[in-house]
Amino acid sequence: MHKVTLFCLLYFPIALFGLSRTESHAIHEKAMTEWSLRNDKVLEYLDIPESNLSERLECLYEALSHAQKSLELTNQILDNIASKPKKRQEKVWRHKLKYICSREKTMIEEEIQNLQAGISTLELNQHVTTASLLHQQALEVITEVEQARSIPFVFPTPCSEIKERFANFKALYEKAIALEQEACDHAAFLPEQESVKVLHETLSNFIQTYSTIDQTCEEEVAKRFNNLIVSVEFLEALIDERPFPDEENADDEIKSIFNLLREVDAEMRPGILEETKAAIATYSQ
Repeated sequence: MHKVTLFCLLYFPIALFGLSRTESHAIHEKAMTEWSLRNDKVLEYLDIPESNLSERLECLYEALSHAQKSLELTNQILDNIASKPKKRQEKVWRHKLKYICSREKTMIEEEIQNLQAGISTLELNQHVTTASLLHQQALEVITEVEQARSIPFVFPTPCSEIKERFANFKALYEKAIALEQEACDHAAFLPEQESVKVLHETLSNFIQTYSTIDQTCEEEVAKRFNNLIVSVEFLEALIDERPFPDEENADDEIKSIFNLLREVDAEMRPGILEETKAAIATYSQ
């Protein structure tokens, strides 16, 4: 019961009389403080270089926040005055404050629209800049992988090395695809135009090339094995035709043959190196 009485004593004066003159002016002062903070942020925004989009955006967002708070406080005063009977509204201080706040409300609402438009423009520019940067980074990665792929496989290149190089190619393409996909994500915020179309076409080309890498690797490995078969036949013919010195005393040509034999031994014909050494031992007797 006592709690109900206390609530009535506190609430009903506010419900009946609303904000007092002192309270209303205090709220108006807070609204103008927020508006002043908005002005400070706009001035700060103007001093930031145009190239620094992130900081400029942050400033505008803060300016918008202060403007919206100023509008909320201004509406609080106007709503309170509007809730009064007409006779109370016509009190000199309320009439004057209503006139001031109404003009300020119009000004603040216009500024909020301007700030929102400015933010939209900056965000659009930021998407354009970011998409362009990511696209350029993706192209640089593709240039790197294409340069690497242009280096031929010198026979005899081990199959393990071929597979390792193609794995690196795939990793680079995956990096380029990720960058280009991110560029396309930013481009989704932009109006449809030729530059946006280029991003999507580039991404499609990257993905298509990436999808062929495994097959190309298999073809390169198959080519390697075909070369090894020919090499085995060639080495077997050499063994039959001429004696080999031992490897330690061999000249460069013979040493390269031994190296090739090791490759063949590892990948094609396990034991051929031992067979050759055995043949050398036989010839040297």
